[in-house]
Amino acid sequence: MKTFKKIVALMLLISLVFSGAAFAAPPDEIAESTYAGMEWLARMQSPDGSWGDYYPESLARTGLALLKFETHALNDPEFDGPFDPDYPFRSTVVHGLDYLLSSAAVVSIGLQPAGDPDSNGNGMGISLAPGVHHEIYITSIALMAVAASSNPARIVTTGPLSGMNYGDVAQDMVDFLAWGQTDPDSLYRGGWNYHAMNAENFRSDNSISGYAVMGLAFAEHPVYGFESTIPSFVRDELDLWVNYIQNDTSGGSGYTLPTDWVNLLKTGNLLHQMAFLGYAPDDPRVEAAIGYIEANWNVPDNDPGWQSPSVKNYQATFAMMKGFEAYGIETINVGGDPNFDWFEDVSNKLLAEQLPDDSWPITNWDYEDNHVLSTTWALLTLQKVAPPPPITAIDINIKPGSDPNAVKPKPVGVLPVAILGSEDFDAAYVDATTIRLTMEGSAMEIEPLRWAYEDVSSDYAPYQGDGYMDMILHFDMEDVLALIGPDPEGVIELILIGEDMGGLAFRGTDVILVVPKVK
Repeated sequence: MKTFKKIVALMLLISLVFSGAAFAAPPDEIAESTYAGMEWLARMQSPDGSWGDYYPESLARTGLALLKFETHALNDPEFDGPFDPDYPFRSTVVHGLDYLLSSAAVVSIGLQPAGDPDSNGNGMGISLAPGVHHEIYITSIALMAVAASSNPARIVTTGPLSGMNYGDVAQDMVDFLAWGQTDPDSLYRGGWNYHAMNAENFRSDNSISGYAVMGLAFAEHPVYGFESTIPSFVRDELDLWVNYIQNDTSGGSGYTLPTDWVNLLKTGNLLHQMAFLGYAPDDPRVEAAIGYIEANWNVPDNDPGWQSPSVKNYQATFAMMKGFEAYGIETINVGGDPNFDWFEDVSNKLLAEQLPDDSWPITNWDYEDNHVLSTTWALLTLQKVAPPPPITAIDINIKPGSDPNAVKPKPVGVLPVAILGSEDFDAAYVDATTIRLTMEGSAMEIEPLRWAYEDVSSDYAPYQGDGYMDMILHFDMEDVLALIGPDPEGVIELILIGEDMGGLAFRGTDVILVVPKVK
C-alpha cells in the first residue's frame, strides 16, 4: 500500500503541475494528505455501503463521498475508472453506489408550467428521498455520484431500479429535477426548494439550487459519458433565478431573497450557475460576483466566513472552488494584490487543519458530528473536484455556400470551415490557437492552416451574408483525409472544437460528402 500511495502521489503531482496551478505547499504534500483522508473516509463506510449515522441524510453523505472516490480514479491514469479491478477503492465505490441506488424511488412526473420535463417520454423521474425535506439536495448529489461513475451502461442490480442502466437512471434523475424546479407563478421561479412537491414549489434558495445545478452539470457533460438531456426550459428559468437572487449592491448571492443571508458559499454557487448558463467571464454580473468574493475573502463574520482565523466553513471552500474552476480562475484581487492565488491560501489552511487521524474537524452544517461531511468537503476542495465548464454548441458551416459539402478524396487543396457568428455568439471572441478539427471516436485532431474574418453566409439557403461576422478557417485536405481514414466515401460528420478568449469550450458539427473515386 505504501508503494501504491507513492505512485498515486507522483501521478497527482504530475497532473497538478500540468494544470498550471501554483502552491506554497508542495503538490505531493497535497496528494499524500488527500490520499490519507480518503483512507480515513473509506474506513468510515458502514457495512451497508453508506456513510453517516442517520437516514436520509446518509444518502447525501454517501453521494459526496462517492464523488471523491470516483473522480480520484478518473484523474489518475493508472486506473481505468472507479470500477477498475486494480483501483484500491473499487469495492468502496461499488458498495456505496449499491446503497445509494437501492434507496431510489420512481416518481410520476407531469407537465411543468414552464415546459415538459419528461425528456425521454417515459413519464417518470427518479428521486432518492421522495417527499422528505432534503429531497432535491439528496437527489442532486446522488446524480453527481451516478454521473461520475463514468459508466452509463452499468446495470443496477438491487432495489426498485434493478435492471436499469446508469444512463437511464441519470436521465430520469435529471427529469425529476426539471420537474421539481420552482414554478413560474412563484416570486422565486427558476430555483429549487428543499423538496419537489411540484404543486407547492413556492420558494427557492441558492444553497439547494447550487447542488441542483451541479448535479445537472455532471450529468450532461460529455467527459463522463452520460450526456443527459436537460430540458431547454430549465436554463431559461434558472436564468431568471440567477438574475433575481444576485444582490444588486454587493454582487453576492442571497439565500431566498437577494438581500437575505448574502455570503461566500452561495456566491460560489452563483458563479457556477452563471458558467452553467454560458455567461461570459467579462459579463458584468460575473465580475460583480467575483468582486463580492474578493471583497469578503478575509472577512471572518461573512456567515461566519470561510476562515476565522481557521477554516470554519468547508462547504464554502467547496462552493467557491467550483465557481472558480468553472471559469478557470487561478488568481483574484485580494487586499490590493491582483495576483492573489486563492487556492494557495485555501490549501495551506486546509492542510494545516487536518487532524492526526487524517480527517478534518467538524465545521458548519456537519450536523451528525462524525467528521464525514467536513472531511469530504475538504477533500473535494483540495483536489478541485467540480464539473468541467459546459461546452457551448455553436453553428459551423463546412464549405460555406456549398450544398452538399462535396469533397474529392484527394490530398490537395484546403477544406474551408466557417464558425458562424450570431446575436448570441461572437466569432471574433474565439481563441483561434485552440481550434481543432476531429471526428467522433478519433483521437486525432488537426489544426487550421490559417484563418480570417468575413461575413460569408448564414447556415441555411440562400447562404448569403447575415450581418454577423464569421471566422473562416482553412484545413489542409491531406490532414483531413488522414483524419477520416483510407478510402472514405459518403456522408461523414466532422467536429470542430475550441475555446473562446475566456477559456470556455465550444463544439460544432457539420458534414462532408466524399465523392467516390471513379472506377
